[in-house]
Amino acid sequence: MSIDELKKKSIIDVAANLGVPLRQIGSNLYEHEEHDSFRVFADTNTFKWFSRDVQGDVINFVELIKNVPTNEALYYLQHGDFKPVQVQEIKQEPFRYFLKPYERADFREARQYLTKERKLSDRTVDFFHARGVLAEAVKKTNAYYEPVIVFKYLDNDGELQGASLQGIRENRSLYERGRLKQIVKNSDGMMGLSVSIGQPKRLVFLEAPIDLMSYYEMNKDKLSDVRLVAMEGLKEATISRYTLELAGDLMGKDNWLEKIEPSKRKITLEALAKTTKFFEKHPDLITLAVDNDQAGRDFIDKLQDKGLPIVVDLPPLLDGAEKSDWNEVLKVQKSEQVLRSPASSLNDLIAEAKEELQDSVNPGMKQVYEYSEKVAPLFEKPGIDQTKFAFLLANMENNTVYNHYAIQEDYVEEMMAVTKLYVEFQGRKPAMLDAAVERELLADKETFLRQYAQDFIKNELQTPQSINL
Repeated sequence: MSIDELKKKSIIDVAANLGVPLRQIGSNLYEHEEHDSFRVFADTNTFKWFSRDVQGDVINFVELIKNVPTNEALYYLQHGDFKPVQVQEIKQEPFRYFLKPYERADFREARQYLTKERKLSDRTVDFFHARGVLAEAVKKTNAYYEPVIVFKYLDNDGELQGASLQGIRENRSLYERGRLKQIVKNSDGMMGLSVSIGQPKRLVFLEAPIDLMSYYEMNKDKLSDVRLVAMEGLKEATISRYTLELAGDLMGKDNWLEKIEPSKRKITLEALAKTTKFFEKHPDLITLAVDNDQAGRDFIDKLQDKGLPIVVDLPPLLDGAEKSDWNEVLKVQKSEQVLRSPASSLNDLIAEAKEELQDSVNPGMKQVYEYSEKVAPLFEKPGIDQTKFAFLLANMENNTVYNHYAIQEDYVEEMMAVTKLYVEFQGRKPAMLDAAVERELLADKETFLRQYAQDFIKNELQTPQSINL
């Protein structure tokens, strides 16, 4: 039996024989029950594991599942009782961004999800939104309409070549993991969300867009002349594509990437590493900041075994955890900052709050900063605790700064935590005191305010100041 005949053995029958749990999600589309990025296509008799950059025909499928060489996979197919199928030719259609008419200008729900759920700062969200790689849109799934975050894949010319979607609202009846996660059909599988900082001379690869944003926030002061790339998994093809593109620029070879067939990019990169001195001149060109788990570490080993010099930058493992990603680390870092001790961090918290206010693109936030600068000298008077200044920065509700509430010494720690909550949520009125109560930092907001309210404006400033947000 010829290899072409073996390639026509039904991949669905083979999967069943090998005990691979598949569920049908379309007329010719199947999904692995334990790995939702592992898809089997009955019409083309092929499979693709999107997050691992593994794909192929039924022979490759047997090689992967049984972990055997090609000759054993061929023997298995030849002696198995699998029906032949009519295989359709695979045709790659051009990418079409169908969500453009349904994009929302205000970006409100996307921002709320990224800042509240994922603990990214508004400044980080603003950075990526301004680069044009983030959008909020409404997507229809059957009869269900939902807001989604769109992570856009832009090429060097700013042209859209693909996108992935992140659901905002939880819906466990529709999505097993709670929220939609999807790569838009016909996206360029070798690309991902990317941003350049300065004139790139090196690349940092991460697994997912939100991990990329988290990495940026935690390392932005150290990032220069670099391009950050989200692979949407662990994809050697994505690393090959962006590395060859940058290598061409560094070697002065115009449009070098376009001259290399996509199917030959991996071997071209290997040849560049093994037969030239390019990477001796650029040893830090490739940084892998993938998840700190077995799959991520195996992926690094795989590339290093091919002779590629890899700078490894994994997120630290959290206490008691066997794996971690950059967003998980960011969340823990933010939580620890909220709960820092008052003796060591009051001034740091105030400085952070002031920096957030000063640099904010929100005009209302700038008003808060300017006003807090005016009243700051009052808090430097003998006998007036600086905590009042922290409280001023922290508390905004109903478009007014609660500058007329003074605080006693007993509440220093609570006010520090509230201040940090303000920095996290960037004035999401009326969140600050509500969040403090929710975290049991304050017992009861109204009682607290009534008990410790003083007519500070009357005694010190004479006139109130309203902030329009």
